[in-house]
Amino acid sequence: DGRLDHHTVRRELYMRDEVGHDENVNLLAAVEDAVSTVDALLADGHRVLVHCHGGRSRTGLVLKAWAMRRYGFTEVEAHEWLEQRWYRYAPWNTTFTEFLRDTWEPKVRV
Repeated sequence: DGRLDHHTVRRELYMRDEVGHDENVNLLAAVEDAVSTVDALLADGHRVLVHCHGGRSRTGLVLKAWAMRRYGFTEVEAHEWLEQRWYRYAPWNTTFTEFLRDTWEPKVRV
């Protein structure tokens, strides 16, 4: 809708907020891309805004994945960390929670 068009540095990623493993076929690649982009922008001194249409579930997925990699959190620890910081966070999508716990957590906590 153009609200962020004036930002000089932008990165858009499209994910469906639907329960089911076939809704986001390559969720791992999408999350890796999003988290790597956040890290790269922060490393370059940019402020970062992560937001989805509703500002709850997909935003939470990316922020939790980033915190898990950055701080070595488990999914539960990342959930608590985000819940304390983002009042709109609503982890209703069980597919995202399962992904973070079963796929992302073992990958980033090596």
